[in-house]
Parts: sequence; structure tokens; C-alpha cells
Amino acid sequence: MAGKRGNGENSIYQSGGRWHVQGFVAGRRRRVSRKKRADALVAWQSLVAESQSQGELRKDGPELATVGDALEHWFSLRARNWRPTTSTGYRHAISAHIAPLLGHHPVNRLTVEHVESWQEGMLARGLSPSTTRQARIVLRQCMDMMVRYGNVASNPVLVAAPLPRNAKKASPLTMDEAARVLAAARSDSERARWLIALTLGLRCGEVLGLRWCDILFAEESPRIVLSEALQYRPGQGLQRVPVKSANSRRTVLLNREHVEVLKRVREEHVKRQLMEAVEYNPEGYVFVTSRGTPFDPNNDAKRWESLLERAGVRKVRRHDARHSAATLLLEGGAPMAQVQKLLGHSSITTTVDVYGHVKAADAAEYTAAVTSRLFAPGS
Repeated sequence: MAGKRGNGENSIYQSGGRWHVQGFVAGRRRRVSRKKRADALVAWQSLVAESQSQGELRKDGPELATVGDALEHWFSLRARNWRPTTSTGYRHAISAHIAPLLGHHPVNRLTVEHVESWQEGMLARGLSPSTTRQARIVLRQCMDMMVRYGNVASNPVLVAAPLPRNAKKASPLTMDEAARVLAAARSDSERARWLIALTLGLRCGEVLGLRWCDILFAEESPRIVLSEALQYRPGQGLQRVPVKSANSRRTVLLNREHVEVLKRVREEHVKRQLMEAVEYNPEGYVFVTSRGTPFDPNNDAKRWESLLERAGVRKVRRHDARHSAATLLLEGGAPMAQVQKLLGHSSITTTVDVYGHVKAADAAEYTAAVTSRLFAPGS
């Protein structure tokens, strides 16, 4: 089922057994509804055509002659609210994929045919569906703004043919593989790093950004409080940034195995701080290099690959440790809603879309059960 977009955006979605198209026409919010998707699109196009024939355009924004002008205006207004990685990705989409091919068109003459020909051309040149999809998202959001301004009657991207899905399939580790990975760790720090990923499902940047002040050992229920992550920014190096979304700001409970290994890591840090002439790990990161500095994400990925090789486990992406946590927890009895909260997904729909194939059953203490199995004799 297609998802409904936020207010202010054109969208097509299915609800209550009907297809709905909603968005702005001549600066006003409109919606049509039909049983079939194709009929809903036809009805929407008829509504747009009627609006254009009646000259209903209402100018509420600046005059922007071309698609290129519109893209620059949209980017200048929106970029200040984005994460740096989002801003960089959208700027590249504009300069490399959209403006060179569509930027010359008058903004009020961009058609569905233009959009479909453009996106098919991207795919024909060997660009991936995900790259093409990101460029389409940028163009759609820009044209949404033009509709709200009254520069165009409707957004042609909305009714253009959808792109194929090519989401990378997760490759979670099995319980046996995860246990072998932890057994192959050469230090408490390395073991703790991947124990957290494989049982709690933290994102890579969230794990690398952990500081001792984020871990509350003294509480009745020891926990991690997540609010920031570590991210590499071109030209700026490693930076602390807010976690991905509001739902990613979360508290994650720890069990005995987590606490024991983390306390050993902390004791090692204290020893190093007493021994080193130069201040060691002044910012209090949990996972650091031999020099006491936080791990660069690329080096962390290399360490993951080396660990898999030592464990004799097939090569999977570093992010698949997070997928492994979700899969092992669901197979161990965790309800889907609890896994959603643990992972920090913004919606349970995301969790179901990714992990809906995994059989889930009701059970208590699922995280502790999975962790105990990973540390069981013979693991």
C-alpha cells in the first residue's frame, strides 16, 4: 500500500479500498477518490485540466521562469533544515541529474511526459533505481512548492509512472553466526561493540557516538540514553549530530551481559587514563582507538570485515548487524511493536515492511534470552 505523505505534499495512496490523489491545484488543496488507481489519476488530471482552462492560477510566490530557477529557490529555502548528508545528496541530484536535463524547461510547461522520459533516461544510462528515485523526490518536492506558490496548476511528478523498487535485502546473521562473531572478538571493547549491535540494533553512528555519560549503570534498570550519533562530514571530519529522527531518541535497556562487558571496557579506559602522559579519551567515548580517539566509520567497517573473516562467517554489510538484532529478537519471541521501539523506527509500518516475513511470537525478556543464547556454553 502506498504511504500517505505529509501535509503540503502531493500524494497518491490507497485507503479504505479506494485510491486517493491529493495535493494542490492552483494553490488550493484538492482531492479525488476512485476505486481504481488509474481512474483516480484520470480524475486528477481532469481536475487539473479544468483548473488550467479556467485560468485559476493564483500567484503567492516569486516568479520563477524555469525548472532550474525553481530548483535553486527551493533548495535555498529548504537546505537549512536538512542534515548535512541530505543537503549534499540533494545538491548532487540537482546539479548532476535534474538541472542539466530539465532545468531549461519553463516551470509551467513541465509535463508528465518530460518527467517520465527523464527518469527512464536515467535508468537507461545505468543509474540505479534508488539514485533515480532520490532525484525524483527532489523534483517532486520542488514542484510541490511551485504549486503552492501558484506558478503551476499541478505537479506532473505526482502522476508520472512510479519507479521500480530495488531495496537491498537484509542479510541477517543466524544465531550461530552471531555467536561465532562475538567469540572471535579480540578484546572486551570489540566484543561490546558488536554485542550492542547484534542484540540492541543500534545504528552504526549511534554505537560509535556512545559516551559513558549516555550509559546509566546505577539505575535499577541499567540503560543507554540515545540522543546523538557520530557522523563523518566532508571537510569537517567526525561530528556529533542528533540521531536520525524523533523516534530515534530513545532509551534502550541493558541486561547483565551488556553491563558486565561494558564495565570491563570502562575499567580498561580508567587504567589507560592513569597510565598515559597525554590525556586519553577526553570526550569519554565508549569505543575508541588505541590513541583514545573515536572510530572513523570507514575503519569501523574494516574491523567488521576482519572480524567476520576471523569468525569464518560469510561477508555481510556492517548495517546487517542491526538487521540481525531485529531478526534474532523476532525469532526469539519479541512482538513487532517492541522491535520497532528498540530500533527507533518512526513507524511500525517500516518495521513490518523490512521484517514482516519473520515469524514473531509473544514472549517476555526477549533481549535477555537472545543475549544469553549468544553467550551459552559452546557458542
